Amino acid sequence: MITEELSRLFKERLSKNARYAEALDLVRKNSEGKIWLMGGTVYKGLINILYGFDYTSKDFDFIVEKEITPFKYNGWDLRGSRFGSPKFIKNDLIVDFVSINNIYAIKTRNLPGIIENYLKTVPLSIHSVVFDIQDEKLIGDIGINSILSKTIFIQNKEHYEICRLMYADKHDLEKNAQLFGFKIIE
Repeated sequence: MITEELSRLFKERLSKNARYAEALDLVRKNSEGKIWLMGGTVYKGLINILYGFDYTSKDFDFIVEKEITPFKYNGWDLRGSRFGSPKFIKNDLIVDFVSINNIYAIKTRNLPGIIENYLKTVPLSIHSVVFDIQDEKLIGDIGINSILSKTIFIQNKEHYEICRLMYADKHDLEKNAQLFGFKIIE
């Protein structure tokens, strides 16, 4: 029930964001199969809905079942992300998407490319939630429960250490806890 209501509120929040519509259109033109929205747009968006955290999405990260190449990106600048997946930029709008089979934590562990494995391998508990575009629902009990209980913990220590090296404060447990007013669970 709570997840259904959060999904509805999150979908409503997305529907008011013209940048999201443009980002999703780009991803749909360049992928096949399921699409999931991940990252800050999801967890920070939920924290905004529940606790009023000030956040406006202008950087959208997606997981797709399959990329279609060559990419169709008229009007966008195409660059590569740190992990080699496409990063599209148009003015101040940034869109990243990655095939689920090419996600670093899944690929390096030889795990099957399923969304549940992505959710298990993210560094922090609050990252363990995605929005399923087709089914219009949030997936990820660990992430949802962490956000609802205002707690945060390291979910995958190995990936946490790698992300801390690559992204510094963005994935730091203490800084995220302080930013959102969440309690650290060890």
